[in-house]
Amino acid sequence: MKTRKQRELAQRHQLILDQSIELIHAEGISSVRMERLAQLTEYSKGTIYQHFTGREDLLLSVSNTSLDKQLTAIGAIDSLSLSLREKLIAIIFAYQIMNGQQRSQLELLKFVQSEECQSKASAATLSEHHSLYSKLVGSVYDVIHQAINTQKLQLKNNITADDIFGSVWAFAFGATFLNALSANKTQSLCPEVTEVGLIKLISTSFDALAWEPLSHQYDENALYEKVLILCKSIG
Repeated sequence: MKTRKQRELAQRHQLILDQSIELIHAEGISSVRMERLAQLTEYSKGTIYQHFTGREDLLLSVSNTSLDKQLTAIGAIDSLSLSLREKLIAIIFAYQIMNGQQRSQLELLKFVQSEECQSKASAATLSEHHSLYSKLVGSVYDVIHQAINTQKLQLKNNITADDIFGSVWAFAFGATFLNALSANKTQSLCPEVTEVGLIKLISTSFDALAWEPLSHQYDENALYEKVLILCKSIG
């Protein structure tokens, strides 16, 4: 059981993270500065630095919070009675839903992978990030390999599991990227990827691979709604 001091430190740590997330959503990652956070949380800069070694460490921690929620969603998806194809589609849906349509989220995704961020973040935060990211990647590969091993997905024409993984990542990140740009008025020519459009894209690709069950054998719109409710319950 945690002591009162440990609970207070954890609450303060979470408050700083929550305030950072609000700033990112409202003004973008450039607004996240230690001085600004000190003002908003009413803690000194020194107190903020007790929790995070710097701005890069803080932003990577914010990203880790998002990754952790995505893994929680995937864990919840595991408990649903879904085929392997439905499960992978549900993971794609969850990624898009939880990353949202905000340009700031795209900026964060790009920044945390940069050399600037990863060279300055603390070893502990970076280690946590690599662990969470590996679990996310692993969860996708697990579904693909299970589908291949059970012959629900029979690869032909030299297509590999890595190719399938790459297409899945393109669906998920690509939709997030386009929606972030379409939300920016200066990029008004960029189309938004709607839920219906994403479903059609995935269905066409997986049907072309003859990945069973085929799209006409289950309701992908109902699956999306189910995942949407699940993600909202996680926050």
